This record gives sequence, structure tokens and C-alpha cells, in this order.
Amino acid sequence: MRSKTFLAIALHAAFAATGLWAQGADEPTVFSRYPSALGAYVCYPITGGLTYQHWFGRAGLQATIGGIAQTSGSFDYNVQGAFQYMLYGEDFADWFSGGLYTNVLLGHRGSGTTGSDGPYYDPVEYLGLGVGIEMVFLRHLSTSVEFMYVGSYPLALEFGFGGSLKYRF
Repeated sequence: MRSKTFLAIALHAAFAATGLWAQGADEPTVFSRYPSALGAYVCYPITGGLTYQHWFGRAGLQATIGGIAQTSGSFDYNVQGAFQYMLYGEDFADWFSGGLYTNVLLGHRGSGTTGSDGPYYDPVEYLGLGVGIEMVFLRHLSTSVEFMYVGSYPLALEFGFGGSLKYRF
């Protein structure tokens, strides 16, 4: 019983102490000064493409679209949308900022061929949940790394990895 009480007190103190280092809500960060970003994003297993991101305070939205078509008749495309929630963001220096956020990803990928063997189409739906880290250099050059579990239909569950290179404006 003593260990449970001690653990509960220690966890409560740890959560309370994290607020001591967090940047206050009244202090603007690079994410509030430059809330939009445009660039490229890739996510395993969905693939990637061009992306747009916007922060609305602590909540953020990201949309990605990509595709490829070959003269042989094969094609592959994807559409992704993500809801992000900023857990922590701070300007560490004039030239370097960072943020930690949660990520919920919805995606669709289709691939197939229209070759001489007849048409073939393979659609897959994705749902991902994880965390991301965004680092901003020189107030505008943004890079992110995301780790998540990605479930797909037809049913599968994988560990996914995402990353981006964007210009924040």
C-alpha cells in the first residue's frame, strides 16, 4: 500500500513540475508567429507528397497529397490528413525553436495498373496515432519527425515513421 501511495504522489509531483518549464500561453512562439507551413512529407507505410500545415493555437491540421503514374500504366497515389495537438512548444534561441505534439493520422492509398492484363486496383485505408517533434531553424525552416502506430484496412497494424521538410510562414 505504501508503494502505491508513494507512486501516486511521485506521479502527481512529476506532472505538476512539468508546468514549471513550459512556456506560458501568453508568450508567442514561432508556431504562433508563423502558423502555416508548406513543403514535403513522407510517412511509412502510406508514402508521401506535398503537404500544408497550419496551427490554430495548440491545435494543428496537416494535409498531404502525392502520387505517381508511369507510362506502363501503373499508378500509386495517397491522400492524408492529420490532426495535431501541441503539448509543448518553445523558442530556445532566436534561430532555434521546437515543439512536441500528438498526431492522429487518417490516410488513403490506392495503387494499381491499367495494363494489358486488365485493370487492377488496390485501395488501403489508414489510421495512425503517435507523437511528433518539430524543429524550426532560422524561424522558417521546419523539419519534423513522427513516430506512430498505423492500422490499415485490410487489417494490419504496423509501427510507422513520418518526416517532413517545410517552410514556415
